[in-house]
Amino acid sequence: TVNVVRKVDMKGQLSQSYSSPVEKIMGKKSKPTYSWIPEYAIPPGGLLGEYLEVRGYSQAEFTSLCGLSHTLISGILAGTAPIEPETVLRFEKVLGLNAGVWVNIESIYRFQLAKKNTGEEAVMKTFAD
Repeated sequence: TVNVVRKVDMKGQLSQSYSSPVEKIMGKKSKPTYSWIPEYAIPPGGLLGEYLEVRGYSQAEFTSLCGLSHTLISGILAGTAPIEPETVLRFEKVLGLNAGVWVNIESIYRFQLAKKNTGEEAVMKTFAD
C-alpha cells in the first residue's frame, strides 16, 4: 500500500510525498505507476505490416519464410484473424521480435474489442506497492 502524505509549510506551500512499507525497510521512495490502455483497438496486423515494410519483406516473402498460409497472414494483416501462440513463435524466428510482444499486442487488441462490445472504460490507474 502506498501512503500519500501532504504537508503545508509555513508559507502555505503544499508538498506531497509517497511512502510504503518498502521505504521503511529499504529507505527508498516508491513512486506511483500508471497503466494506460488506449480507448481504441489497434489490430496487431497493423504493427506487423509496418514491421514488414521496415524490414523490406513483401507479404508473399514473409508468408514463405514463416511457412504459413497466405490466407492466414492476410487475415492477420487485415485484423480479422487472431495471432495464435504457434504463429508468434514463427514471427519471432523470422522477425527477431520477442514472441511475448506479439502475444501482448494480440491480448490487448482482443481485450479492447471485448470492452468496446460491453461499453467499459479503457483507462486504468494503479499504484505500485
